[in-house]
Amino acid sequence: MSEFFTGEDISSGDYKLSKSQDYDKFLLGLAGIAEARRSELESATPLITISKDGDEWNITEKSELGIKETKFQMGEAFDDVLLNGVGTKSIASEHGPFLILMHTPLDGSDMVSVSHEFLENQVRVSLSVRDAAAVRIFDRL
Repeated sequence: MSEFFTGEDISSGDYKLSKSQDYDKFLLGLAGIAEARRSELESATPLITISKDGDEWNITEKSELGIKETKFQMGEAFDDVLLNGVGTKSIASEHGPFLILMHTPLDGSDMVSVSHEFLENQVRVSLSVRDAAAVRIFDRL
């Protein structure tokens, strides 16, 4: 385990979306999202809350579209659901200032990677599936 997430944990907190690049391309890369739903997802302005209680992490995303909560422990498989509704077996790991979630869809579609890079006042979220990638910047509140 790295020392980045110990002591005063700069990753915990509330963050609001401030910038998004190529999110539409990423959403197109996820099979099964209708055009209307993609438009809703692109126009949403989510607030994410990241917290840690002992070994358990919790990432909660709230927007006008609803609430999604993801709880996990580093290195342990957990169940999750992608934006297209497909269930996954997922695993989280940390590498320096990065929290990485790897999602393996249960339907056999392509693996999805979500990397959170924690900066002093932001979290930079990089998403990828196949050759589609996006970056979303969230500012600390």
